[in-house]
Amino acid sequence: MALTPTRIKLAEFDRSTYAINPPAGSEFEEVLDPRYWAHLAGQLRVGDVLEVKPDDMSWWALLLVTQVGLVQANVAVLIGPVQIDGADVAPDPELEDHVLRFAGGRMRWCVLRVSDREYVFSGGTRDEAVAWMESRAAAVAAAKLKQGVVEERPEPKAAEPEPAEEDASPAGRRRRRASVA
Repeated sequence: MALTPTRIKLAEFDRSTYAINPPAGSEFEEVLDPRYWAHLAGQLRVGDVLEVKPDDMSWWALLLVTQVGLVQANVAVLIGPVQIDGADVAPDPELEDHVLRFAGGRMRWCVLRVSDREYVFSGGTRDEAVAWMESRAAAVAAAKLKQGVVEERPEPKAAEPEPAEEDASPAGRRRRRASVA
């Protein structure tokens, strides 16, 4: 049986699409918990589409609202999570006391000094923050080298192969003669 014209309408009249921005550091598994949506359940409807991307832009997902209660909403994963290069990056070995992170807003990408939780670089792109960390790591390494704290390690020498022991038995001599001939 064919569909009738009353069975079609613009999607905007049937559902809403929301951009959801959880705080930086949020895990994808959190948004799958129906209680996660407790404060938004009143405005969600079955069929709504949720584009979810945390402030640190570490991942992105497209969800479909499948059930709504008073203080919860169930969602189904349509796409994702798609990992996006972005969230906290492991610190450079020479800068173990600094962390690269996305702080959002005007702070954008920052370098955080772990010891006092002070931002020592902020407001740049991810590449600018990484460049700051790399230049700082190079400066720290150069200062340590100048002070003699870090010793330059000589290149390891390749081990020389030990000469094979010759078989002095009569059978060993016969094998050597046979291989020469």
